Amino acid sequence: MDLTERNALENRLRESEEHFQRMMNTMQDVFYRTDAAGITRYVCPAVKHVLGFEADEIIGKPASDFYPNPQDREHLKQTILSQGFVRDFAGQMKCKNGAIIDISISSTLILDEEGKYAGVEGIWRDITERRTLERELERRATTDELTGIANRRTILEQLDHAHKRFLRLNQSLVIFILDLDFFKRINDQFGHVAGDKLLKEFIQTVQQQIREIDQLGRLGGEEFVVILDDTPQNKAAQIGQRILEAVQATLFDIGMTHPVSITVSIGATCALPTDLTLTSPYLSMPMRRCIPLKRKVAINSAGTALKCTFKLPQKKI
Repeated sequence: MDLTERNALENRLRESEEHFQRMMNTMQDVFYRTDAAGITRYVCPAVKHVLGFEADEIIGKPASDFYPNPQDREHLKQTILSQGFVRDFAGQMKCKNGAIIDISISSTLILDEEGKYAGVEGIWRDITERRTLERELERRATTDELTGIANRRTILEQLDHAHKRFLRLNQSLVIFILDLDFFKRINDQFGHVAGDKLLKEFIQTVQQQIREIDQLGRLGGEEFVVILDDTPQNKAAQIGQRILEAVQATLFDIGMTHPVSITVSIGATCALPTDLTLTSPYLSMPMRRCIPLKRKVAINSAGTALKCTFKLPQKKI
């Protein structure tokens, strides 16, 4: 290669590098490259606007350092190794100020001259705004707007899933249907704003008595469902008793001059591991079909505590 050809080649290389750098400087998405050890070897300047880090604060450090859960980075790597690339891989990254953002990653495998794994390169973009909107839409679609618990559609889906687990795993299943006594009187006497406040405070009281694994949803009005999955009858009865006692012991502030006391009726149905003939129509039938199974508890309408013991029905469903 003579001097002229060499100079021409160097000029083309320089122009190519300048073009690449201009492109990197104007990108809104973040281009990155990591080596086989997961160390960041290049990241474009756009990372400053997205994560708050200068590029040289990231280059030379493990990519996993910038993931809230380092296992997510390993999952990304294994996915790329298995199929050679990823498209719109959902993940999260940590900003310099500690905030967590949602990202979408599209990357490809880098191989060396011997065909061995040499790293990963690709682009990721900030999709936090989109994911926030998606989460909000999902929340609205699945939760009751007033109380914040599962809405009717969601709790019925959860009932169906619980029933399938019951059949598959041969576990016990207990369902409570909660109904506020004389709730209409509250609405009529104090208004719907007070009634709504009462429902929210009632749900908070119930949530304090059930476990994190239990599922609570609103059927509508003043009717609610609690699903106790894989729960022995004696344990379920204890939970039911706690709900009764907590509600009758609480004075609910509904924005009036004086707090009010209320009572709740709980309907209980249970299926034991031996009830293998239980079929899905049990859970798909209108929930009002289950209401006659309710057991009115020994508490009067004024909220005066009477001695009572919550018991599950002995007859299997």
